[in-house]
Amino acid sequence: QAGTALRVRNSNALTVAGFSFTGQCLLALRFEGADNVLLQDVSVSGCQSGGYYSQGSVLEVDRLSIAGASNGTGFAVDAVDNLAVTGLTIRNATLDGLSVSASSRVAVSRADISGAGSAAALFVGVSDLHVRDSSFSLSAEGLQILLSTGGVSLVNLSARQNQLGIELIQTPNATLTDVTAAFNAGDGVSIDGSSPNGVLRN
Repeated sequence: QAGTALRVRNSNALTVAGFSFTGQCLLALRFEGADNVLLQDVSVSGCQSGGYYSQGSVLEVDRLSIAGASNGTGFAVDAVDNLAVTGLTIRNATLDGLSVSASSRVAVSRADISGAGSAAALFVGVSDLHVRDSSFSLSAEGLQILLSTGGVSLVNLSARQNQLGIELIQTPNATLTDVTAAFNAGDGVSIDGSSPNGVLRN
């Protein structure tokens, strides 16, 4: 069993394209202090955790697939400025599918995340967050946003067959447009009292 399949530290202007790993490892991808990174057509499966990216600026993800994070999170991002994710597929993570914390200028589109033991997608302490054209299903929680400021935009999302569909806590000025939350065991959409000035529209 490998420790980490691919590890990058303190690098700049890096492209990882067409990378695939299938097998047993503790962590498939680890990036620390890396700036201006592009992950394109990357696929990993069989590891205890999928990927971890921390303390960098400008991460672009274009088609990333992670399956079976058997003892952790599918893809975790911490302390990153300028994160753009397009075409993300995560299946059956034991903890969160996608976790983004303490980051700014975050855009996620065409994400399809299901089967997470915790949240399919979790955002904590994120400023300027935009999530669109994505599906979160069959998880303990579909989409959870905590302590996020600077505007949150959720457009054309589906949260289905979770324990809880979409939850916002201490996240003011959020706009939800064309959001479907159906067949969840608990609330479809839950917005707490410390999340003022929210807008819901079709």
